[in-house]
Amino acid sequence: MAIIKPFRGWRYNLEKFPNPVDKLSPLFDVVSPKQIEELYQIPYNSIALSLPKSHDSALNALNEWKAKKILIQEALPSIYPYSQKFSLKNGGEFYSRKGFVAMVKMNLQYEEPSIVLHEQTIPSSVKDRVNLLSKTLLNVSPTHGFYDDPSFELENVLQPFLKNPLFRFLDYQNVINKFNVVQQRNIIQKVQDFLKNQTIILADGHHRLASSYELRNQVLNNNPHLDPDHILHYHMMYLTNIRGSDVKILPTHRIFHSQTPINQEKLFHQLKKFFNVIIVHDKNQMVNEIEGSKYCYGLIHKSFQWILVLKPEFQNINKLNLNLPNSVKKLDYTLLHYYLIDQVLGLPYSEQSNSPQLSYSKEIETILESIDENENNLGVIVNEVKVEDMLKVCQSKALMPQKSTFFYPKVVTGFVFASIDENENQSAADLSFKIS
Repeated sequence: MAIIKPFRGWRYNLEKFPNPVDKLSPLFDVVSPKQIEELYQIPYNSIALSLPKSHDSALNALNEWKAKKILIQEALPSIYPYSQKFSLKNGGEFYSRKGFVAMVKMNLQYEEPSIVLHEQTIPSSVKDRVNLLSKTLLNVSPTHGFYDDPSFELENVLQPFLKNPLFRFLDYQNVINKFNVVQQRNIIQKVQDFLKNQTIILADGHHRLASSYELRNQVLNNNPHLDPDHILHYHMMYLTNIRGSDVKILPTHRIFHSQTPINQEKLFHQLKKFFNVIIVHDKNQMVNEIEGSKYCYGLIHKSFQWILVLKPEFQNINKLNLNLPNSVKKLDYTLLHYYLIDQVLGLPYSEQSNSPQLSYSKEIETILESIDENENNLGVIVNEVKVEDMLKVCQSKALMPQKSTFFYPKVVTGFVFASIDENENQSAADLSFKIS
């Protein structure tokens, strides 16, 4: 059961910043080092809260911005309609993803799940997010979740607020964003009633959600009688309809950082046990060849590029020595991580989620730069996960390998922040918003 809670968001003061587009930033896990340095130079940019130079500096910035009324808090609990209009190719078909931002209650272990995950997290990333969250008590960026609305009922309810938004802006992805505030109790009640019998599927933001769970559980260990409606039980999410044609998943490519020099002849010999290996001389040709092909990957080194096609006998998931449900075993990513990264490259499957030997990028250019910079790096080009395959994993209550999905476009950071300080979530103006 999904319990949706309006909240008194902190937002950039529109009297000081009528269109605060320069205060917004990419999510912390997709922003490039160059972008980070550029954003640090912009006064009051949200990067100072989402990816600060230190956790203390984030708290200091937050306190300063509140004191100077750079950020002001909503007088009433609200939900925030938010849409993103985008194209996957310049000049191609346009899509418009419509949804809203609200607080969603996180279930306890003994309760029915309210939010279902589909992907493993990287422990070191979660730990850093927990430390930052415990310092600032602020959800800086909403995670992205899906609800199921085949009749598009909620989009119709929220559409009038997106036709005349509070402000609109073009972001770093070349995506048109529209944002508004809803405080009408009847509208919020319709949203709450529609979702109360649903389970939210988490699309993006597993590390941010995990940090909220972890901080809440730490508090519960010291205070097991915490009010069941305390704000620490909630997490800020952007909720959209899984039925929309705007649900787009892009592939997330891998970089394997070898601890020893790559022996091309030995690697080729080891790969042939599991894969048919095709030598190609053009990286672009390789990318085009593997696109849409099942169990087909590109392997790139500074001095070679090969197409890998998993042999039919290893596509049989019964041969896979992993304690996973079939919905996960069938995934291209699972077989890649087992046969290539575990069996051939020697990094055990169980250790991969927290290994510095693996990094990830949706940009092929980033992969190519990495292998050009270090001859011990291998780039692995992959295909995207299909939405229906992700849903099957969710239904099995299992998890995909880490970084299996890259939902596009990403939500930007900075248009609204959610405090998880209970004192900041009381509204003397309207106590009727409290959920009983």
